[in-house]
Amino acid sequence: MKMRKIILFFLTVLVLSINLACGPRAAVKPSQVITGEEEFSKAEELYEKGDHGQALEKYLDYVEMFPRTSFTPAAFMKIGSLYKEAGQNESARNVYKKLINDFPGSEFALDAQIEILATLMNEQKYTQLLQWAVTISQKNFSRVQKLRIFMMNAESYLATGERIDAAVEFFKAYGLATPLEKQTVGGKIKVALEGLSDMEIQTLISRLKNPDDVNMVMAMKEATSFNRDVVVCLLPLSGPYKSIGDRALKGIEMAFSQWMARNFARFRIIVKDTGGDGKKTASVMEEILKEKPACIIGPVMAAEEASSIAQAHQIPIITLSQKELVPEVGDFVFRNFITPDMQTRALVSYAFHVRGAKNFAILYPKEKFGETYMNAFLHEVSAIGGEITAVESYAPDLTDFAGPVKRLAALRKSVARDNATEPTMGDKTGVGQKTAISNLDFDALFIPESAKKSAMILPQLTYYDVKNVLLLGTNLWHSGEFIKQAGNNADAVVLSEGFFEESSFPMVRQFSAEFMEAYGEKPQFVEAIAYDTAWLVFQTLSRGSYRNRAEVKDAFLRMPPFEGVTGLTTFGKNGEAEKKIYLLSIEGGKFVQLIH
Repeated sequence: MKMRKIILFFLTVLVLSINLACGPRAAVKPSQVITGEEEFSKAEELYEKGDHGQALEKYLDYVEMFPRTSFTPAAFMKIGSLYKEAGQNESARNVYKKLINDFPGSEFALDAQIEILATLMNEQKYTQLLQWAVTISQKNFSRVQKLRIFMMNAESYLATGERIDAAVEFFKAYGLATPLEKQTVGGKIKVALEGLSDMEIQTLISRLKNPDDVNMVMAMKEATSFNRDVVVCLLPLSGPYKSIGDRALKGIEMAFSQWMARNFARFRIIVKDTGGDGKKTASVMEEILKEKPACIIGPVMAAEEASSIAQAHQIPIITLSQKELVPEVGDFVFRNFITPDMQTRALVSYAFHVRGAKNFAILYPKEKFGETYMNAFLHEVSAIGGEITAVESYAPDLTDFAGPVKRLAALRKSVARDNATEPTMGDKTGVGQKTAISNLDFDALFIPESAKKSAMILPQLTYYDVKNVLLLGTNLWHSGEFIKQAGNNADAVVLSEGFFEESSFPMVRQFSAEFMEAYGEKPQFVEAIAYDTAWLVFQTLSRGSYRNRAEVKDAFLRMPPFEGVTGLTTFGKNGEAEKKIYLLSIEGGKFVQLIH
């Protein structure tokens, strides 16, 4: 570097000598000699092309050769930004400080002061950032520059737990923000206000000078306030799904009655009829906002409409719906229900780990329900390390299952002959279609179908010699009619279920007995899941002094495994219930629980 400087020095002297002695002055522009404009332009070109490594070298060379030109502050700014871009925040700060010291009157000196704050923010050095910010005089800063300072100050206060100071700085930023920027800053103010006590709110108000800011605080506080003892239940108590709503209500009523009899914490339950209709559900949701509930249980139907409104108002909602994608509405939306993923995961795990099944086949109706379960089963088999050896579909209105069953039987026979021929791809009749995945036999067959149709399929399997296969089904098989119609053909079945009233677990037996005594009938899954959901809500709400509903939401995510009659339950980060569900088999003409 020293040699390069010496050479450049002598070259400069030589050029000047030649110009003065022999040639016209126009041959070399004086500005290039004094400012190094050409060298600076080369660095700028490299920067614009995206060659930041070479550009940095050129800028560094420039400030060494031309330490006091009109371009030097700009070069220092570029050097600082390139260091910051590379994560070298301390190096960037040193450059910015040199710029400020050497060129205090430059317009870049103001930017450099703000960039020093940015480097400290990058390193999460919030205390140092706030200390540096105090030393900055904001007299000559532009609106945008002041906005950046206030926002970084506020974020630093927020990160260190100083919510009142954070709110004050956010309000300063809000006063400078454009209408579009106000949306972002307003959201930040809302975050800063979360968790502030009434006394802290009064302290904040005393520090705000603008009456509009005070009104904004009061409005936001009112919007985030809630009644810790109010739980709303949304159920279809009229319309086509009334029977489901009535059953769910019985489970919730029983949980509420037991809780009030055994615990000190008091809750007020508000039950609203959704009619199972989306528009009515949305209308009911607008009504219950006035109640400021701590949590919502339900709905069963129209869960998307209710979830969207609950999310918008940040009210934790635990839906009782199997509808896909409901938890994806937002982080305040939960679901406690049996799902296709839950059922297929339990079935595949049991078949693979307990029964030793490695190769699986699927026989399913070619419609939404069947395809949903088929895809879920495919995913679980792949995840566990098994293999799908055959997938057979059939038309949903099919009543004679000889065709699809014969194709499965043909696959097994072709394998048994000596593995010599590939399985056929099925006929072209349109009745069904089989996809042969490989020339392997299967140990287990999954049939996601109703109890009635499955009971028709099972004898066909026996007739066409599809034997010694573990038959897997969903909770739809859990009915007395299935056992009656399938007869001895159902002896090899294993099905998943969300609740089993005849379980060997003492808690379940007690619940079933008390439910029978109260309502004169056996509880089913809907009653049980509603009962469990109400209990876990009461339990969670009674455990903490929540300052806002965001803390209630977080409590659901952090709650220890809840031991309910539908199994151990926790919530994943996506709001989806994670449960160990029941597996049932059939012995002596009765359903029995499998311990897994």
